[in-house]
Amino acid sequence: MSLAAQTLRLASIQINGSKRLPADQVAAASGLTIGEPVSLQDLQSAADRLAQLGLFEFVTYRYETTATTISVEFVVEETARFRPCEFDNFVWMPREEVLARLQEEIPLFIGEAPPGGFLTDEVQRVLAAILAERGIRARVVFFPTLSDTGGVNLFRIEGVPIPVASLRFPGAAQVDEEQLQRASQSLLARDYSQSFLRGFIQGTLLPLYRAKGFLRARFNAPQVAYLGEAEGTHPVVLTLPVEEGVPYRVREIRWSGNEVLSAGELQKRVSLRVGDVADTVRLEADLDRIRSEGYGERGHLLARLRIEPEFDDETRTAALTVRVEEGALYRFQALVLEGLPASAAAELQKRWKLAPGEPYNAVYVSSFIKDDVAAVLRRVSDRPVNIDSRLTRDDEHKTVILLLRFR
Repeated sequence: MSLAAQTLRLASIQINGSKRLPADQVAAASGLTIGEPVSLQDLQSAADRLAQLGLFEFVTYRYETTATTISVEFVVEETARFRPCEFDNFVWMPREEVLARLQEEIPLFIGEAPPGGFLTDEVQRVLAAILAERGIRARVVFFPTLSDTGGVNLFRIEGVPIPVASLRFPGAAQVDEEQLQRASQSLLARDYSQSFLRGFIQGTLLPLYRAKGFLRARFNAPQVAYLGEAEGTHPVVLTLPVEEGVPYRVREIRWSGNEVLSAGELQKRVSLRVGDVADTVRLEADLDRIRSEGYGERGHLLARLRIEPEFDDETRTAALTVRVEEGALYRFQALVLEGLPASAAAELQKRWKLAPGEPYNAVYVSSFIKDDVAAVLRRVSDRPVNIDSRLTRDDEHKTVILLLRFR
């Protein structure tokens, strides 16, 4: 009888190459059982089963036999696309309990998963089962999200209202809780979402502290208390603990990476001075103007400026270094006008002063629309005209086409 046709008792299963995933759970997922009779076809089926999980870049195997037994070693390479799993608005159980339930029902679940496939399907199934156990008619939706750090696997509950009934800010003192409550009214006007909350804290709440020089203020992990079902809704109390830190004053403002604009020219464009409260909100507003005006009128459309503070806690001062990435110079290629009478379009083309090949000037474009376009529109139309402005960049040739659409 050929080896391929034999059935031997499985003596051992080894997993080689599994780093994140527990080797014993990978072995269990193969579907093979030590002590049971297996054939070479069974080994191939087990390898195929592991490959179909979507957890490995490749799966191979090798085996050794005796007269009555066979031992198999699966060699795997885990995919590099594992991402953390986040539960955006699953408020019915604490995160720790959700993770414990998932690990209980999905042995290969480690809190991370590739974006889509076996593990994310299983997570959706278990979350849906938890909702069903509680009589909650809702959908579990999976969103693979990307970010500079690789992204997350986001699971969101849809189909039931989850309003934020009230907010608390333990630790707030230098920015009083009443001000934080006023700034957070939009949180009370929408359903709870962890992903929205993260951006809200960065974009709305922390600037209240940065404007007062509390540059190290931070909000710790939000605490979500589920209040139970109420008239078809599932309200929560949201607690946002804050650590305010101490206020800083400006010790120095430095510029790094700039060539098109000198440090002196840049400094003239900011209102923050040495000795001032380190109001980085004010500084960011000045940097936005530098991006749009200082660099925008010189054709550097992708300029980036970011603040890097360096703290001296003894003096409670901060040196603020502005890292400048000026980006490539873009040149004007063409002006395209749509939706105007031919005579009006011809007049605007005559009024346009920027020649092809010249550096694109965003400041000139703004004044052209404000002055020249407005003057022509007053003559050709007795009703308000909407203007859609769109800039098409050719990143290879570093040119731009400006489209003005009138409707």
